[in-house]
Amino acid sequence: MNCLFTCGSSWNFETKVVESQKYFVVALSVACFYSIVSTFVTVSAFKKHSCSAVLLLNLAIMDAVMVGIVASATGAGGGVAYLGLKGNKEVRWDKICHIYDKFCRHVGGAIAVSLFASVVLLLLSIISVLSLYKKIR
Repeated sequence: MNCLFTCGSSWNFETKVVESQKYFVVALSVACFYSIVSTFVTVSAFKKHSCSAVLLLNLAIMDAVMVGIVASATGAGGGVAYLGLKGNKEVRWDKICHIYDKFCRHVGGAIAVSLFASVVLLLLSIISVLSLYKKIR
């Protein structure tokens, strides 16, 4: 039973780190692509003066979805970054940030920027809902 935690724990931790980093990068890339597409759609709709309530509703729904995706990616990346910083003595995962200092600083910076992006995306989503409310009122 002891070998279950010690023999398999490093592989399990490495797998979680790799999967978390993949999810973090892919989720933020999807959110970035959506932001670019929604910017072009919004600008073209305002240029044509045909910004319908249906378009605003679809954008508001997708904004809410993107807020959830970015927040979940930030949480997943932050959880693994915390494990790298503090370790987990119960399953014998050692700290790694004292060994890979530069990598951990980069991950911490990425998590901080992602957290800031989550807050900004939430504020933009609120603005989108308010503009939809004004349009249908």
